[in-house]
Amino acid sequence: MRRRPFFYRLLLAIVVTTTLGFLGCQRPGTPKLSAFYQATYDSLKASSPQMPQLLDSGLRMTATPLEHCAWLKLMSQYALQLGDYKKADAYADSILQLLPHVEAVPMAKSFENNAYLSKTYYAMAQQKPTDTIVAYVEKFVNAARAYGVVGDMPTQYTTAGQFCSYVSCFADAAKWYRSAITLADSLQLSELEKANIYCGLAYTYYQMFDFKQAQFYYEKLKQTADEQDAALKIAWLFNYSANLSEHGKWQNAIDTLKTLMRISDTSPASNSVMRWAGMLNLADDYIDKDSLQQGEYYLNKADSGLRAINQNQMLVYANITRAELRIKQRRLAEARQLLDQLPPMEDQPNDVRQGAMEAELNYQRKAGNAALALEKMDAYKQWEDSLKAAATDMRVKDLGMRLAADSLAMHNRMLTQEKAQQRTSFLLWIALLVVCLLALALMFFLKSAAMKRRVTEAESEELKTRLGLARNRITPHFIFNVLHSEATKAEPQQAERIEQLASFIRANLDHAEQNLVTLGEELDLVSDYVAVENRMLDEGIKFDIQLSDNALRDKLLVPSMFVQIITENAVKHALRPKKTDKRLTISVSDKGGSIEICVEDNGTGFDIRHVGAPHNGHTGINVIRNSVAVYNQQYFKGSKEKMKFDVNNLRDAQGEVCGCRVMLSLPKQKPFLT
Repeated sequence: MRRRPFFYRLLLAIVVTTTLGFLGCQRPGTPKLSAFYQATYDSLKASSPQMPQLLDSGLRMTATPLEHCAWLKLMSQYALQLGDYKKADAYADSILQLLPHVEAVPMAKSFENNAYLSKTYYAMAQQKPTDTIVAYVEKFVNAARAYGVVGDMPTQYTTAGQFCSYVSCFADAAKWYRSAITLADSLQLSELEKANIYCGLAYTYYQMFDFKQAQFYYEKLKQTADEQDAALKIAWLFNYSANLSEHGKWQNAIDTLKTLMRISDTSPASNSVMRWAGMLNLADDYIDKDSLQQGEYYLNKADSGLRAINQNQMLVYANITRAELRIKQRRLAEARQLLDQLPPMEDQPNDVRQGAMEAELNYQRKAGNAALALEKMDAYKQWEDSLKAAATDMRVKDLGMRLAADSLAMHNRMLTQEKAQQRTSFLLWIALLVVCLLALALMFFLKSAAMKRRVTEAESEELKTRLGLARNRITPHFIFNVLHSEATKAEPQQAERIEQLASFIRANLDHAEQNLVTLGEELDLVSDYVAVENRMLDEGIKFDIQLSDNALRDKLLVPSMFVQIITENAVKHALRPKKTDKRLTISVSDKGGSIEICVEDNGTGFDIRHVGAPHNGHTGINVIRNSVAVYNQQYFKGSKEKMKFDVNNLRDAQGEVCGCRVMLSLPKQKPFLT
């Protein structure tokens, strides 16, 4: 199922809410100039046609660098209001050049904030590197902090989140939105005043595939829906409908979009891009629900409306939706013509690219091109896996930021509590000395226990995240290769082999969802994997498992997929390239205080220098190393026995590499013994 397009990027009139609203109107200079500045600022907010003349007159009245910066700020704001980002950037550069000569007053920070805000807009318009835009965002927020108007900071943090969302830096966006929420809570803002922040957070977590968090903030938005203005309500309803579609709740998504239609019918923006985009998604949901007649009705209306307002990018998605409709109607010739007319997808957003790839895959399936359909499925899976891996990276980064913020908040609370305790003990030390000592001892014990519990929970969550990341990244390309190979060469009598392969795939997926499994379960999965690989090789792998004690199959627990990852790495990098004499041995032996699992092959060896390097093709090995460090920190800190992982090349009598040996050592302690 396709992800619905998010053409609306949550930039809800930033020019008006930020460039005009931020820090109010600072009036520099003489009373006469100050009054004229206020009048010009009011004219700017009212979009007066006299603005060019007012700005020119005011600039000629300035006499100091501070006054000149103030007028340059107004001129930059006016350029942003007109959408002339290049001119706004030029004014910003002039402000930044003057600031070193401006006296050190708080107002100067408001000029710096405006300058970097203008440069951010220009950088986005010029499609400059994402790092440049994020750096400008950091600078305009820091300038706002330095100015010190706390009441305006939620707006600044929200604007920073909107900018980062626009350039797909969703972990950074979540950081700014959370800062906005924290400050809004401390300022006791109402739920309605926080609605724009909730809207940004819901969108951000949706894009990071964290649908649970996204749903949480959509529920927050529902609480104040009746009080929200039409523009905000239309924006989050549009995004919320896509979140419902993602979970297959098409009727709920349809009801949400119809609510959006009713609101847009009564608002000034009845012919806006949001209305027609919503109608396009409505058509999409009806088609997914197999209500094809209604889907075509809304698709035709959306197509007509989008053409009227020249929304070419959305028209591309409309044609993809029409191709899906024709495929479901079995009008394959028309579907093929629509797909062939699509523009190159490299320059299209990810959601549009995904729609095109799914439509092409569905067409090949309906057309009966099994081999080509499998090829398209493999390409689509690889592309989708790359998106999910990127989203997982952002979720890990977001989790790290949240843990750091929570730790800092906890530290600050502890400092506050300690200061309060010191003041109390100072005032009552004579009468309550014994009681205070007991209370302090008890509080120290409770804090220490709470700290240990939080650290353990955080490390456990980090371990789960890392293991989850490993499983997401280690894409089962060999499965798709086997399926493709079997499909193209299959004979009727081979049906049983294909059914066995499907059973293995299901077992593999079930296995990957667990954190710890018995040694026997892991070895059985590895044996099935080697058997599958042998079917694709001209000469199979001679595979052997050696156990010092068969009881270990049920008594020993091992981290899920670890032995599988090591084995797959050996087959992929060491044994596949060999023509003949391929040997692979797994041995399990009791070393007294630990159990040692070794995987040996007679392949080409392992390039140790590449371990830990990015994009080295050994993602699983790197994740195992990192996970071993986390296990040791969480379970074996202070213990004599540690979990170990080592990779060494084997050499023959002449010193030449003749294979590789990977060793995983598990202490005979919890959590590895049942």
